[in-house]
Amino acid sequence: MNLADPISLLAFEDAVQEWFQEAIETQAIWAVQSAPRPQYPYGSLRIISGPVPASPAFEQKTETDLTRPLGQEVEFQTRVPCTFVVSCQAHVTRPDGNNPSFYARALISRATARLYLPSVQERFRAANIAVQRTGPVTDISAIVNDGHVSRAGVDVTFNAALGLSEYTGYIAKVAASSTELGIDQVFGDV
Repeated sequence: MNLADPISLLAFEDAVQEWFQEAIETQAIWAVQSAPRPQYPYGSLRIISGPVPASPAFEQKTETDLTRPLGQEVEFQTRVPCTFVVSCQAHVTRPDGNNPSFYARALISRATARLYLPSVQERFRAANIAVQRTGPVTDISAIVNDGHVSRAGVDVTFNAALGLSEYTGYIAKVAASSTELGIDQVFGDV
């Protein structure tokens, strides 16, 4: 069975990763528990929720195009806006972790400000996503292997849309016959 995806998660993840990596000026990875962590400093991303449809009812739309192949002239489309929440974190150790310009909190602040630059907005538009809002920057610093790791994070909510299409044919003509109604006629293409 070959089912279509209602959204290109690859395009979504690529656009988000490119923005974040450029903003924090170091490697950014999609956090997976079993994946090795890169050397400090680095950023990590994780989709913590989504897609969450904005409505329980999908918009339904039908379009007919007689230039399509036979049996595919009618397109049924379903679509609903949705949101994704992405947790974005920066991880920094010494000596950068002791410099306010390179604190993880500073990197996250740069990333959130960069979300609204025209070049970033254009990249998101090309991936069919948009920024809805950013949460507060939180300090989640920790001791890792007896050393202090400056960590900060922010949750970014993105808007997107889920949608699928399927195609079918149409009935070009119908013959109706009823003595009671006095009808004996062909309707449609003759």
